[in-house]
Amino acid sequence: MNVCPREFDLPDPADPSYSMSEIDFYASTSPRLHAHMPNHRLSLRRNLVTGRYEVYRQFVEAMEARGVLAGQSFTLVTTRDGELEEVALETADLGEALRFADEEALKLGGGSWNDRVCDGHRLPALFTCPDLECYKAKTGGKN
Repeated sequence: MNVCPREFDLPDPADPSYSMSEIDFYASTSPRLHAHMPNHRLSLRRNLVTGRYEVYRQFVEAMEARGVLAGQSFTLVTTRDGELEEVALETADLGEALRFADEEALKLGGGSWNDRVCDGHRLPALFTCPDLECYKAKTGGKN
């Protein structure tokens, strides 16, 4: 996927020190790996205070809910973000952050997205840039 650095310019209203946009490289890890590494998701964000990109692991915890629906008992098991997170890489270089995250995903048996930084909008970006001029440059002025 092609990632535009401007995608990370807008602050998150819940925590303005970080970008509103994040990229998740994987949402959880395989249970067979949990003996060696706790379940987590791997994401990329930008720290707007330092201006650096952070690839971080958000550790998740299991959540179980039981109920009855149409007379049948059920148990729902899912995950939610825990309180722990770990910054695995901090860098000013978006390309370095994307390569690192791809390598981490491959180590855990996932695939690589062959991610790269949008190069002057000569390549189509997956994400919409946060301003109209950037969008026009990317699309040649087309809607």
